[in-house]
Formats: sequence, structure tokens, C-alpha cells
Amino acid sequence: MRQANGTGSYHKMSGNRRKPWRVRVTKGWIDGKQQFINLGYYATRKEAMAVLVKYNETPWDVSNDSLTFAKLYEMWHEEKEKTMDKYNLRGYASAYKHTEQIRNLIFKEIKHAHLQGVINEMQTKESSKKKAKQLFSQMYKFAMQNDMVEKDYSKFVTIPQDEEKDEKMPFTNEEVIEIYNTNEHNHDVIKVLIFTGMRINELLKMETKNVHLEEGYMMGGSKTKSGKNRVIPISKFIKPIIEKWFDEDRELLVVNEKGAKLTYATYYRWWTMNIEGHTPHDARHTFVSFMNNANINITSVKRIVGHTTGDVTEKVYTHKAIDDLKQAMNEFDTYVESCLSLI
Repeated sequence: MRQANGTGSYHKMSGNRRKPWRVRVTKGWIDGKQQFINLGYYATRKEAMAVLVKYNETPWDVSNDSLTFAKLYEMWHEEKEKTMDKYNLRGYASAYKHTEQIRNLIFKEIKHAHLQGVINEMQTKESSKKKAKQLFSQMYKFAMQNDMVEKDYSKFVTIPQDEEKDEKMPFTNEEVIEIYNTNEHNHDVIKVLIFTGMRINELLKMETKNVHLEEGYMMGGSKTKSGKNRVIPISKFIKPIIEKWFDEDRELLVVNEKGAKLTYATYYRWWTMNIEGHTPHDARHTFVSFMNNANINITSVKRIVGHTTGDVTEKVYTHKAIDDLKQAMNEFDTYVESCLSLI
């Protein structure tokens, strides 16, 4: 929206935004090019117009000298909503929750010690601390692109080594029994993870065309050369679930309860609210633990979960090779049935 010269402007930005109306004023000129400072982003035209009117009645300091960490985060977030996927944005939003001690500080006055203090005070896993550092880096990049600061202090932030690395935490027998006896869609996903050793993303990306029910196996996997396109035998404990999910007219094997794509972000959010003391990857550790306890041939175990075996023919799946893996799964089923009595 064009205003009188020198009074600033407001306009609606493109895309589907929560606050699409941007208000800005001129801070000066460089080489004949007008330079702006944003006053903020607003949900409606009326709000934007009111802010601009108020600013022109009583101008306030919008220079970098008054820009707080919180305000810069808001500006960065609004900008990134245009290009960054929602999952990453949520990750950064979670990291931002740990910055309360520096939110009201003037951004240009923040030093390395302030940022390091945030990291040191975080009572979280190392991955969460790394995400916070990434947020700092993103914000400094945005600030430097807009001539708000000259030095990036996020480069000097270090992640303290955890005194104890995250341990692998397989589900206990009692937990597996409880999960197995819970007839609910998201728990069915956990069952399949436990009885295949698949990663959660591998399962969510499993295509129906790669599920061979009559032959008793699936083809899938990701991440590494050994992990891609591997044979994953179907345990008798999850065969009814796979049969229930199977739909030849659908691209993906796993969908949500409404038949739409089940995303990692959606499932992980449910997991954190309902499963305590474990991550989805612990299901994979549980499968490997059962396999080891059952004394299954280690080469077969590695092939099923997608670990390197050192065998140059490991990706050549002959009928015999597939039968060997299915036999390993039968031995796995026998062991599980003996120690858990699930059926």
C-alpha cells in the first residue's frame, strides 16, 4: 500500500501466511537504493495500518540499537515461513524455547558468552543443543544479510560432550507385550518396527508394490548402500497388520487412520506424547537384541537390518538367499514366542 513519501508503507506478502501484512519504514539510501526496516508482520490490513499510523504519530527507535533477540527471531521466522518446511521450523521453534535468558537482550550486544550460556544450561540431549546452535547460526546469517551485525558469534559456540552418551534402550519384554496387546493404529506401527528392525522413515516410505505378501517379505530400506532395497521378511507376529494395511490401489503401505500420508513429524509428535523413555529407533535395537539372544546367524541379521556384512554378493538376492532370511525370521519368531508368549 503506497503512503505519502517518508511515512512508510504496508503491503500484503505472497503465500499462505499467518501474518501476511508487512509494515516497513525507510532507514536510508545506499547508492541510490532505498533501505528499509521492518516494523513487524500482522494478520490483517487493519492492524498493519494502525501500526503505521501510530509510528508516524510517535516514531520509535527501529534501528539495530533496539532490536532484541526475540524481535529478530520473529523477523527471521516470518521470512523462513516462505521457504523452510514446517518440520524444520518446528525444530527451530523448540530450540527457541530454551533462549528465555537472552530474548530481551539487544541482539547486536549479544556475545559468545551469552549464546554459550544458553547451550550450557540446556538439560536436553546433544541433538537438541545442536539444533539451538543451528538456530543461532541461521539468525546471524539473516542479521548479517540485512546489515544488522558484522560478526557471527554463533561460530564460536561449542556443544559440551555429554558425560554419558545416549545408550541404546531396547524395549523390555514387558513393554513389548503391552505394545503388542494394544489394538491401536500407531501402536501397530511400533509393532512393525520391533518385528522388522526397520527405521521409522523406512517404514513410512515403504511402497505397496514392494510388499510381497504371498512370498512373505518386503523390499525396502534407505540411508546406506547396504540398507537400501534389502529383503525384510515378514514375521508372523505382524503379518495380520501388513495384510490389513495392504491396498494395491495405494502407493504407500502405511497411512494414517484417515487414509492420508502418515508423516514422520506427525508420528513423532504422537510418539513423544504417548511413549515414555524410548525413541522410535529403540524398536530397531529391540529387534537386533532379540535376534542376538536367539543366536540367529549374524550375517542374516545384518542383511535384514541393512548393516554391512563384508560379503561382496550381499545385494544379490537369489531364491536361496531370500529363503535363508525367511528362515532366520522363523527362528526369531520361535524365540519370541517362547519368551513372550504373544500368541
